[in-house]
This record gives sequence, C-alpha cells and structure tokens, in this order.
Amino acid sequence: MDASPAAYRVAVFIYVPGAGWWSKPYCDPQLTLIQPDGSWTADITIGGADEFATKITTLLVGTNYAEPCVMGPPALPTNVSLKRLERMLSQLAIGNAEPPHRRIRW
Repeated sequence: MDASPAAYRVAVFIYVPGAGWWSKPYCDPQLTLIQPDGSWTADITIGGADEFATKITTLLVGTNYAEPCVMGPPALPTNVSLKRLERMLSQLAIGNAEPPHRRIRW
C-alpha cells in the first residue's frame, strides 16, 4: 500500500475475553503515529486485563479519524471498521501465548 505516513495513522484495538474490545493505547490519543520509514509502535498492555487479549485489530485511517473511543463492547463497532482505508492492516488471534511476554512485529 502506498500510504504517506504524514497523512495516515493506525487505530489499534484489542479484544479481552469477558471485557470486550478496547482502543489502544489510550482514548486520548487513540491513534498511533506512523514514522517516516512506515514503522509504528503501540503499547497494547497498559493495565487491567490487557495482557489477556486474544485478538488485536489494526486499521489504517486518515488523520481526520474522529470515532469515539471503544470501551468494552462485545463486537468492534461497525462505524469503526467502516472508517478504515482500503483494507484492515491486520487482525490477529492470539493463541496460548504466555502473558505478558508478547511481541508482534509487522
């Protein structure tokens, strides 16, 4: 995908069984900056039961993305997934990884 890092951000969400979907790393800011080389980093284990997440979803979105923070619904809200640009960057289901030592690189 030919996406200028300055024009886009990454929206990151995790799913924790029994707790639902959550915006990461925080609600403010809820978008992750993309570095000039195209790399990005988001801390998805900032507290609570985050380390027990079983799904991670990342979306490439425009800098004008202004959807409300996701805080615990059982399904990722439709309005969030409709804001993605072209395609979802990733959706990852985590198996029996040993928390809290998870590192995922794209």
